[in-house]
Amino acid sequence: MNDLNSVLIEGTVFQKLGFHSVGGVAECDLVLACKRYSESDGEDTLLFEIRTYGGLAERCHKDLEEGRGIRVAGRLEQELFKNPWSKICIVAERVEF
Repeated sequence: MNDLNSVLIEGTVFQKLGFHSVGGVAECDLVLACKRYSESDGEDTLLFEIRTYGGLAERCHKDLEEGRGIRVAGRLEQELFKNPWSKICIVAERVEF
């Protein structure tokens, strides 16, 4: 049995990090700002790196701009060997504009 690795998150595009091709596959990375409000803590903003591939990456690169609201469905990915620290990003399987 596979463990569940699923994420659904909404927020606004905070920053587009870049668009490039990795092994012939398009990749677009962006930062999603997700705000949370509570009476006791006030406003809290979390930033998440979102990674898209293929046709979805091309569409995100073309159509997304900073400040646009989106919903992302995907999975968590940890990059243990790319950085000296454990970095977690969200690999998007679907992006709703």
